Amino acid sequence: MSSFYIENLYNIIHTENITIIYTYAKNLPKSHEFEAVEGKNGYTQRFYQQSLDARACARYAFSEYNITRSEIPSDIYGKPVWPEGVIGSLSHCEGCVGAAIGYTNYYRSIGINIEENYFLPIEIVHFSLFDNEITTISKLKNNDPTVAWDRLLFSAKEAVYKAISYAGNNAIPFTDIEISLLPIHKFCMKSIRSSYGTPVNDPIPSVIGEWRIIQDKKHRKQFILTTACMHNNSQTV
Repeated sequence: MSSFYIENLYNIIHTENITIIYTYAKNLPKSHEFEAVEGKNGYTQRFYQQSLDARACARYAFSEYNITRSEIPSDIYGKPVWPEGVIGSLSHCEGCVGAAIGYTNYYRSIGINIEENYFLPIEIVHFSLFDNEITTISKLKNNDPTVAWDRLLFSAKEAVYKAISYAGNNAIPFTDIEISLLPIHKFCMKSIRSSYGTPVNDPIPSVIGEWRIIQDKKHRKQFILTTACMHNNSQTV
């Protein structure tokens, strides 16, 4: 069961044992840390600001976990380093940023991804989705054209990739991940394909997730938010 409420600028979702915090970036003031950055072009500055804003979401969630640490450094691979006892993930896009965290006694890893709710360019569809996934989204479009189903699958793959990557397996490209959509806004990783599209027979981790559409009513924009996780007792399948 998920619960949802708004406090100040931050939106909080509790789902199972994961806390998701997100906010619409246009509502946030610019960071002093961002303003102090020198020698960066506009795109990099925006990316850096979004990263800071996503970390602000995680710090907001820390209060629910009785964590007083404020910084979230990155390791040599650029992954966030979380306080002892929790695991999490960050995501940001143009207009929305977020974080998801949970206790390590429940989760081995968590992945979150946020995308704008509009359809992918056709070349990205064929690059990132398998034929059977394209067939599935064609049917879903007819039933509900308000959801960018191709981008939803793209986002789910990103979230699953992060969950697998954070758990220690860095060898799987997100484009080799096949997703199955389940009832009630859920999904799971169905299989891992090779870069040639053939299934990989090696044992794969069990990863499950949820998706939702969130709305920035002030700026009339919608976003797809996906979260994926590997439980601490996850088995390979």
